[in-house]
Amino acid sequence: RNKKKHSLGNDPKYWIEQIGEEKDSLEEYLFSQINLQTINAADKKILQLLIRNLDENGYLRTSLLELEQQCKESKERIEAVLHMLQQLEPAGVAARDLQESLLLQIERIDCPKYTYEVIRDFFMPFAEKKWKVISKKLGISLTEIQNISDFIQSLHPRPCARFSSEKPSFIVPDVMVDILEDQLIVRLADDSL
Repeated sequence: RNKKKHSLGNDPKYWIEQIGEEKDSLEEYLFSQINLQTINAADKKILQLLIRNLDENGYLRTSLLELEQQCKESKERIEAVLHMLQQLEPAGVAARDLQESLLLQIERIDCPKYTYEVIRDFFMPFAEKKWKVISKKLGISLTEIQNISDFIQSLHPRPCARFSSEKPSFIVPDVMVDILEDQLIVRLADDSL
């Protein structure tokens, strides 16, 4: 009997088939958002270098000076490509620290008034809950700062954590069950046992 193998896609009923399925890497996901024909070869090289220097959470942990030395391009050119990379999804990607990641996310969504200013200008006092200082400097109430705090809690401190560089592992069964004519045949997965 000829059995045709067919794709089951992402049908949840066939979850066992998807256990070892590879997900897109962060690099593939980011490149999929860019029309590579619209950028020149030098910028593409910088972009690849930037993406390869992102950590598992999507932060750029290499300084621009180090990147300048690696690709022999100007700091201004690298910053321009970095800015392009930071406009991609997920929001907050390619930030150099938590503050920048939050600002990149805040720029894209509706948020309480003064949120951007609080994170940009008063990040440490805000994190240390020195809210009276912020309240006095910006002329806003503690209730408004509490609303900003609640909003910030909804953002993603690790914007790219869902992408994993590890490949999924396969499950090896203990026994195999085959149907041969009208009989069930049970055998150990390792026949030598």
